[in-house]
Amino acid sequence: MKDELFNQRMDFVQSILALNDLKVNSIKPVKYDPETIFSERLGPSTHMRPNPYSVISSQANKAVIHPGTSPIPVGCNSVIMRLYNKDPKTGINNANRAENEVACMSLARQALAGSAYSCIIPDIYTWASISQGQGFIMMQHMPGEVTNKALNKMDIDDKSAVFRQMADILALIQKFELPKTIEAFGGLTFNDKAHATSAQMTLRVGGPSTSCRDFIRSMLAGKLEEADNNSVIEGWNENKLRPSLDKYLEVGLPHILDHLKNERRVLLHSYFTTNKLLFDPDKFLGFSFSGIYGAQLPGPNSEAFDHLIREAILNRFPESLPTFESEELKRQWKVAKAWNAKLARSGAATPQTIPHFDRIADIYWLEDNLSPFDLENKHLRQQNTQDELRARREEIVQILGEILDDEGFGSSDKTQGSR
Repeated sequence: MKDELFNQRMDFVQSILALNDLKVNSIKPVKYDPETIFSERLGPSTHMRPNPYSVISSQANKAVIHPGTSPIPVGCNSVIMRLYNKDPKTGINNANRAENEVACMSLARQALAGSAYSCIIPDIYTWASISQGQGFIMMQHMPGEVTNKALNKMDIDDKSAVFRQMADILALIQKFELPKTIEAFGGLTFNDKAHATSAQMTLRVGGPSTSCRDFIRSMLAGKLEEADNNSVIEGWNENKLRPSLDKYLEVGLPHILDHLKNERRVLLHSYFTTNKLLFDPDKFLGFSFSGIYGAQLPGPNSEAFDHLIREAILNRFPESLPTFESEELKRQWKVAKAWNAKLARSGAATPQTIPHFDRIADIYWLEDNLSPFDLENKHLRQQNTQDELRARREEIVQILGEILDDEGFGSSDKTQGSR
């Protein structure tokens, strides 16, 4: 981002703080990279002297309390301002981006209420939809470091203690009964009564979907449409994969979806990984890309180590430690096994307890490769040479060919590549 845009954002932050009668001594970026289009956070705003009244909205100076918000507490000295980047090059659906994050955080807060983790979701003080101009969220500032950095300093016993807490949190979120106003699979927004309701997702346009089957079908159709409009992928027609893909979507996919009997909707934190969470160790959740949908697993044709992990997650980690070529792979295996054990102990749904999870995961693996983000996103494509883009495309051709072969819809021409 250019200095001019950065200054505009800083001015906007100042205006929102002033509108809410908040005086600050300093504002500093948090993980802000001026060279990328994906930077969004400008905060925390430190040494604040807030007025101890309810936060007011940014809409025409009207004293309106937004859904999912709480008053700024007396004595608050720091907040986080998240400014949404509307640049279409990000590839993110901005239809209800702020609403989705606030609604998901509100539901997660309810899911954890009454537990030992009731205070880990940051409070939201005010927010504005992107449809009103510059979308933003002003939220509670929580201290901590990225969890994977903290884990790198721990032995396996200490890691297991952190995993136990993460698994407990995940189980509580999974078991939470969603409000009746959420009737579909997808993202969230608020209705005119300030209740969370179904809406489009942040990660893709379209929806919400009335059933899991429709959600998966529309997800794949959307990815194939992206591929059709991509000058590098060209709908996979150039690689002679398209007839096989179309046949799979027409015949193979419906057969797989017929086995999906359980369509319970659950709140999902899309990036519940150690590099997306804060370790304080008290408080650490955010919900930028959350929604009501499913999960992922290493692909069926992954490299040797990932394939071992996949089989262990789907079935059971063996008691004895497999032989690995390096200490790093051994360490990763122990960490994965510890995490899997804590999930089971917490009562969370896992790949071993979800019927046909391997088939569902394979569908998501196909979806990921129908229109890979690094080939779909124009900004990322511009950072590569034509030779690099062709090499990446051929890599995906091989992956898609293997997937279609495994599903019985392969083509003898799958690896011939492009012209």
